[in-house]
Amino acid sequence: MPDKAKQRMRVLVVDEWLPYPLESGKKIRTFQLLAPLAQRHETTYLCYADQQREAEKLTRMAEAGFNVICVPPTNRFQTRLGLAAGVVGNLCSPTPLVIRKHFSRRFDKAVSELIQRETFDIIHCEWTHYAVFLRKVCRVPRFLCSHNVECLPWRRFSEVQANPARRAALYLEWRKMKLFERRAISAFDHVSAVSETDARIMQSWFSADSVEVIPNAVDTHFYEGQDGPKEDDLLVYCASMDAWVNQDAANYFVKRILPEIHKYRPQTRVMIVGREPPDAIRRLACDRVIVTGTVKDVRPLLAKATACIVPLRIAGGSRLKILEAFAAGLPVVSTSIGAEGLDVEPDRHLLIADKTTDFASACLQLLTDRPLRERLGKAGKSLAREKYDWSAVYPLVENAWEQTIRNYYNKTRRANGNG
Repeated sequence: MPDKAKQRMRVLVVDEWLPYPLESGKKIRTFQLLAPLAQRHETTYLCYADQQREAEKLTRMAEAGFNVICVPPTNRFQTRLGLAAGVVGNLCSPTPLVIRKHFSRRFDKAVSELIQRETFDIIHCEWTHYAVFLRKVCRVPRFLCSHNVECLPWRRFSEVQANPARRAALYLEWRKMKLFERRAISAFDHVSAVSETDARIMQSWFSADSVEVIPNAVDTHFYEGQDGPKEDDLLVYCASMDAWVNQDAANYFVKRILPEIHKYRPQTRVMIVGREPPDAIRRLACDRVIVTGTVKDVRPLLAKATACIVPLRIAGGSRLKILEAFAAGLPVVSTSIGAEGLDVEPDRHLLIADKTTDFASACLQLLTDRPLRERLGKAGKSLAREKYDWSAVYPLVENAWEQTIRNYYNKTRRANGNG
């Protein structure tokens, strides 16, 4: 095997969008893992982007060391009518709707032409969905950096639906996504998972034979020095509000959990912080519910909150929002799904509650017990510093690239009858 893995590599990253600014969990993870490596390896970044409208972002990417190649964005399913038509039209298709939403012939052509035109030591696929564009690639080592088991949220979403037709449609989508994910993962030489839980699922459901854990993390230094006066009875939920799993969590908390809290502490307020909330989330705003929309810096909002809530019911992967709260020294109450994938101990690092009344009780506990808040806040901050800082995690990606190249050349030798 050539010793390319120990030298400066030519890397092609295939992703959905520019990972900048750092306004969502996926973008934060992508940028924090890849930007340090772009300083050491020749990194081409292929994604959907508008070259004129996103010029400032492209400048920042270039400063970070990336050579970005833009594909004009697809507008498929952008309207409600278009989405409805897509859902109906996709019922008999074996392809998941979300894969059709992101697919475009322009992107597919851009990938093919780039690989034919240039030589890369490795292709890094930054999102499982975009494996569809690499199905024809066979002579370059391929690594998949998974953000979660993508089919799992679809199954969980179907399980919480009251409408039978909606539940059936989502169940069908989860089955399609599971099949797509199995085929996608089998085409890569090496894959990563964000947690041991996800890694076990990949091995069990998808027969992944080369998978390692590259966990989520947080820039702990970024949240230091933000201590300030707290506002009494203020809970905060920070998440990208353009993601349906976070919209479900916000709705669930405001409509079912908050009324239980108000029975005993009617002055309690919740602040929903996150980019691009749809109208349905904005309509939740009232005198006890604050919907901020996009904010430039979440730290001042975390600094004044009493506690952080993570009422997720249908997510997968592991939660950056919990790690950010830990780094800020903020006590957390989460569902089991919300804390999934993190090496945390209930009642030591955070409170865990899954039932509606239990979650409300845990919130009331944090709102009324200052010593508990301080103890959990200190334990969470220590855990983030010791185990979940990006500086300790990004080298794992470079190691994964090396493993990918080793696996590729081992497979090639076996296929050629040389071992």
